[in-house]
Amino acid sequence: MGSPRLPGLTVSKAEASLKLKNQIDRGDQIRNQPVHSTSELRVVEDAKDRWTEFNIALLTALFETTRFADKHRRFTSKLFGADLTLDEEEKRLRAVIDEEINEIRSHIEILPLLAQPRTSEDTNPQSGKNNQEYASELYDSVIALYKDRDKLTEETAAELIELADDAIAEFGTSNHRKKVELKRIKKDVEQLLPPTTIEELRKRAEEYVLKAYPRRRVRQRILLVATLVVVIAGLAWGVITELSKLKDQHKEETRRHLPDGTQNTNSDQAGPQGAPPVERVEYTGRVTDTRTHIGVHNAKVAVEREQEVPQIMYTDSEGIFHVILPSATKAVRIRIEASNYAVFDRNISLSRTGIEDIRLTPNMNQLSRSSPDETAQELKKQGQDLMNQGRYKEARRRFEKALGIRGISSTLESELQILRTRAITRERKEE
Repeated sequence: MGSPRLPGLTVSKAEASLKLKNQIDRGDQIRNQPVHSTSELRVVEDAKDRWTEFNIALLTALFETTRFADKHRRFTSKLFGADLTLDEEEKRLRAVIDEEINEIRSHIEILPLLAQPRTSEDTNPQSGKNNQEYASELYDSVIALYKDRDKLTEETAAELIELADDAIAEFGTSNHRKKVELKRIKKDVEQLLPPTTIEELRKRAEEYVLKAYPRRRVRQRILLVATLVVVIAGLAWGVITELSKLKDQHKEETRRHLPDGTQNTNSDQAGPQGAPPVERVEYTGRVTDTRTHIGVHNAKVAVEREQEVPQIMYTDSEGIFHVILPSATKAVRIRIEASNYAVFDRNISLSRTGIEDIRLTPNMNQLSRSSPDETAQELKKQGQDLMNQGRYKEARRRFEKALGIRGISSTLESELQILRTRAITRERKEE
């Protein structure tokens, strides 16, 4: 008699892999918690018990049968006796957690052998077929994540919000009840993330105030005036603070970039003993990849003027660098070094205005020695940058190119599959 048939999946392999890996990470956190007393040991035991219960519930939800979940229930039994010392109990507990983590890893390893439900990803992404099935899958993922709302991190909360947006878009004009539920969940989870702008903070404050909005007209007027005063004062204070920071940063940047012996003078600063201000020339460059035209981050830039000690700086996330020199400077020698790129070393004239584009050529010899994961990681980063720029079609091609590399790890493959699906969804929204 043969071995029992493996159960099928209720979600995609990529989603199942991601959720199981999240549980492994959580198990590592619990195992590594310090234990110095019996009370601390009990805290770790309680955390382990809650983690085990969630693992059982997750395995029940991910697979069509309870075969794996039933097998996992053996980790709920108490294995500690009253005659064990604190050190012995601690070692036994950590050993049990390690065994449970290995059990979860074994489920990840067999995922390629399991059948998964058909979704829009199994068909032509551009055909528009099976939208409702794909939307329902996204909806179920949102509901599953939202069940543990209190345990959501900023990263998982942001992921839940994106899944909700995708599900709402895929439902289109149907399933109004589910769309209303998704919007409610999204709005609630957004409150867990810190506001990124003053405008967002203002909107949250307005929503909070409107919930307790009084019905009497006199109180309404008082509340409106008070709210308006608070909002205006907050905006004014924010603007003043930002302007002050920018001014201080500009002064500090000017002081650092001017060569030694050159006085930093603005329009409101005079030289020694009332001398006229020292004029200066500014130069801004953008370092990019010749293939992707994406800015090269953290490239080392050395600017040398008339054989003086070079000014050293590094490009920002967009590949931008900025240098300030005395007005008499007509040309400088610029040397740029970046990992996996050939060195750029050239004399540049400062007569032009605006941002000058400096393109670095990839070092093909070094790239050819890169492992499959390193090459795929580079394509993944390029794709994410393109996603941030709204260039979803190009991003999808980057992810597909990375997926076509042989020998990449299963973890990276799962991440690329999720990013590709997200790029396809955004691309379809744009059409």
